[in-house]
Amino acid sequence: MHVSDFDDYVFSDRRRDLIEDFGHAALTGDAGTIRQLWSKYSADLGASRGIFVIDSIAFGRLPLPSDRDFGRSGFLRCWMAGDRLILIRQESEDFRFSSPIFCDTNFVSLCGAFSAGRDLGTTSDDFKKAVEELLPFASYASAYPYLLETADNPNRDKVRASFLGFACFKLTSPEHFQKTGRFVRPDEMSLPNEIADEAMKVTTGPDFATLAEWATNRFLWAKLTLTEAALIHFDQPQASAGSKLFALLEFLHNELARLHQFDIYAAFRFFELTSNEPFFRGLQRNSPNLNNVLRAMAWDLSHWRIILELLTVESWRSASVPFPIPHFLSFDRGFVSLLESFQFRGLIYDVDHRRPEFFFKRDLLEPVSKLLGKKCAKFYSRESMADRSQRAKSIGDSNEKLREVNSVLEGCLEGVITKR
Repeated sequence: MHVSDFDDYVFSDRRRDLIEDFGHAALTGDAGTIRQLWSKYSADLGASRGIFVIDSIAFGRLPLPSDRDFGRSGFLRCWMAGDRLILIRQESEDFRFSSPIFCDTNFVSLCGAFSAGRDLGTTSDDFKKAVEELLPFASYASAYPYLLETADNPNRDKVRASFLGFACFKLTSPEHFQKTGRFVRPDEMSLPNEIADEAMKVTTGPDFATLAEWATNRFLWAKLTLTEAALIHFDQPQASAGSKLFALLEFLHNELARLHQFDIYAAFRFFELTSNEPFFRGLQRNSPNLNNVLRAMAWDLSHWRIILELLTVESWRSASVPFPIPHFLSFDRGFVSLLESFQFRGLIYDVDHRRPEFFFKRDLLEPVSKLLGKKCAKFYSRESMADRSQRAKSIGDSNEKLREVNSVLEGCLEGVITKR
């Protein structure tokens, strides 16, 4: 069973068939089947762009940065589960692709510290190795996750310093770094300061405020989903993963009338693996910083959705590259482990509806699909979806509403911590 990431409308039967068919085709990795489906659903897909992993050596590997490790603490991962890819769209010969690299807050902060000459401790060698290998791709690097995650940080000088270091990284040539072992310095050229000043100016403008509010919405959804998942696990530690998932879906269905699938899949990984999945090791009942751990995890998950939604819109712009293939650079081993589990077999940028549709690998998809097709199927019936669609109009998912729900859940979490 393949389900869209968005549950804010009732699927038509044809839309459900489209998602199911492409989901199955993504698992087979057969180019002919994918092309046939694209033709079959051409009216529904419109200006959409598709990227699918193909399991055939007849397809050459695209020249992407590729997955790579930088020592033991730095990691670059493509969001696609392979580099033999088919790029597909209707009635266009423009199949240009790009490799945007979205950098986590750790890397941007490390750039700031390194540029300022501070000691990076045990991370130093791995960071330098990452810089050395990534400088040829520096023009593709983006600090969007950092800017959004620090939008409410009152220490704007610290934020600017980190972004200044990131600007120095992007402006450093491989030859300069190899020769000097450092970034270009802000006192050597005016451009890094100009870039940093412009970035800080952007964060105070109305357009960024709108973007930050939208990002906060995604963050709050991830935060309250993870918090409720943690509460369910603490309350029923011996229950099966299926029972815990049912309880989570019941809460989201009843309280918020929305089921955001990516967050739900992540919660299922927690229910199924708990501490065996590095990303979730911080979710311990006796942790005094449990809410801060959940906040950090929620930002990681929300960046995933934010980036895909941004790229969906960006791929549609006339001056843009129509097939952005996202990569993530991280110095967080736990999140990278989760990212590896969630790499896509298929990705459709649905530009007409401004949303992505993505299809996971079999080893992630099958255990959840079995539950969604049986025990938890009631939440995905047409009746349940229609009910949520109707109730959502009165419940809403404004940030104010989500903050209210999150506050209640955090209160419950505090009760768990004090009872330990």
